Amino acid sequence: MEIIISVIVGCICLIESSILIIVFLKKRRKQKNLKNQIDYIAKITHDLRTPIYAIDGFTLLASKTLNQPEKLELYLDKIKRISQQMLALVNDSIDLSKIQNNKLEVSYENTSLEDCIHTVIENVEAQIENKNLAFEKKIYILHKIVKTDSKILFKILLNLLSNALKYTSSNGTIRFHVFEEEKSEKSSTYRFEIQDTGCGMSKSFQKCVFEPFAQEGKLEHTDVASSGLGMCIVKNLVESLHGKILLNSEQGVGTQISVLFDFEIVSN
Repeated sequence: MEIIISVIVGCICLIESSILIIVFLKKRRKQKNLKNQIDYIAKITHDLRTPIYAIDGFTLLASKTLNQPEKLELYLDKIKRISQQMLALVNDSIDLSKIQNNKLEVSYENTSLEDCIHTVIENVEAQIENKNLAFEKKIYILHKIVKTDSKILFKILLNLLSNALKYTSSNGTIRFHVFEEEKSEKSSTYRFEIQDTGCGMSKSFQKCVFEPFAQEGKLEHTDVASSGLGMCIVKNLVESLHGKILLNSEQGVGTQISVLFDFEIVSN
């Protein structure tokens, strides 16, 4: 039964990969710069081909260990993890496609910043604890209800905190600080800071970190799973809310990313 499930998972991944390629071919066929189009599709297919081969290999190994539950469970776990990474790449690619084709819908509504921040923290706190990281939170806001798109804000903060978690080794520290600077009776500037004591970025990489598929060379062959699309998506999401993003990083020391938004105040 388990091996059947693993085969199904592999087939689903292959189908998703094919759909993704077709979607990008259709979305970008009108692009004038043909070289960029070819490079973009080549990168997508390359990033999908490696996990497809891995799933195929682990499926074969699993089929030979039906009478060895421990090994079978190990192979199935690897297949599941790789499938999740592929799905993340698919979702990131679709998000980027929507942004680049101006199909991202922004809906401003009354939003509780406290609720949004609390939900983001809930999504990462268990993983931070399991990795034995210190988690420092400081929230200083006076006006808690503002006009913004709560789903986009949530995605921005979750992506940044997930990155901090991903690139920070055990026993490190992640800091999440939120500050409000009142501009007038109707609006305030909110600053969200995510800081980690992770591997940091080189000066050269910081210049291209917001480009699609940007990945630090020293991390390409590690166990850190990355599509190279996350920061590009975050930057575009921040700009969709008319905010700005600031980056300060040093290799071997860590990274601090700040996003600033001017939000219309609804109430205290």
